Amino acid sequence: MRKIALALGDAGAAQYFMPVVPQLRSMYELKIFADPQGVATKELDKANIPHRVTDGTDIDLTGVSHMLCGTAAKAQTLWRNATIGALRAGVLVAWFGDFVGSGCEPAVRDLNPDFAAVFDEGTKRDFLSLREASFDPKHISVIGNPSFDKIAGLDITAMRKQSRATLGIHQGETLIIYSASSLRQFALKEESLDVLVPWVKKRGYKLSVRFHPSDLTNDAEAIDRLHRWMRHTLGKAFADADALQGFELASAADLFVTDYSTQGFKSCLAGIPTAFLILASAQKYQESRGGKFPYFPILNPRDAAGRLRSAPTVGIFDREFADEMFDYALRPDFKQDLPRRLRQPEFEVMCDGKAGERVLAFIARMP
Repeated sequence: MRKIALALGDAGAAQYFMPVVPQLRSMYELKIFADPQGVATKELDKANIPHRVTDGTDIDLTGVSHMLCGTAAKAQTLWRNATIGALRAGVLVAWFGDFVGSGCEPAVRDLNPDFAAVFDEGTKRDFLSLREASFDPKHISVIGNPSFDKIAGLDITAMRKQSRATLGIHQGETLIIYSASSLRQFALKEESLDVLVPWVKKRGYKLSVRFHPSDLTNDAEAIDRLHRWMRHTLGKAFADADALQGFELASAADLFVTDYSTQGFKSCLAGIPTAFLILASAQKYQESRGGKFPYFPILNPRDAAGRLRSAPTVGIFDREFADEMFDYALRPDFKQDLPRRLRQPEFEVMCDGKAGERVLAFIARMP
């Protein structure tokens, strides 16, 4: 039985691999490591998956055939050290995830894995363009994200009915849900909320906001001030969304809005109208991590071959046009066209429910 090692940094990396951990354990001798600076260890703990927290400098690679590294976001120490150690020891290295779009690619620009598995064709294109002749294009595969596989089996209509009942929202009311990134990353009040709240009030819609979990702990007073401001501004049009999260929350929305959130990608792929509000501070943040306009492949109006395509979500980059773009994302014809847009190959690979199978096949194919 082959012995493989798995190095994980952020929550997304843990969520990516957790659906296939049982199969990996049955097929290989599996060792899992988590970066001490990342959230992957908390996700693994919640799922009762054994692992060791390390920065990667003390991993015993004796007998290990492959080192598999997940996207690391800000927790890049383990990813980098595990890659370096494995390459020096002659152990094959494979990277998995959205390391370009998540902004962590610059931290390992001087390193090359032996293999790479990415979410979509756009990430593949960007990865290869950054590395030019230093990486064999035959060694990169587009396989999607196993944590998105459950999207294919969701009954969004039934979920929407139940979630709106929980929130006290009538089926005929228009509900906007905003999933916020951290206050410490973006100017949420001055940009996102100061754009979104007046539009909601002007249109007579209802608004629910879910703040980043770390802000609820680390910036509780600031979050309380924002809640009080929104309640004062919107009155009964502000709906408390604390009772729901994930797809249960997103399914209740007529429009799901985010700055940068994995849930934004998930809601879009589930056929829920979604808008990414990426204004000045969010753009600056993405660019500081190596991102380039429009920052995420799912927002690009052109596919990996440069052909025009219909993106399944809306990107808002200028507050002058924000109202117009919000209105567009709420149009019935946009929602009705989402199934067709999601059937385009670059998006279908993200929501066809088969990414887990592709991950296992990809690992099995490696020599």
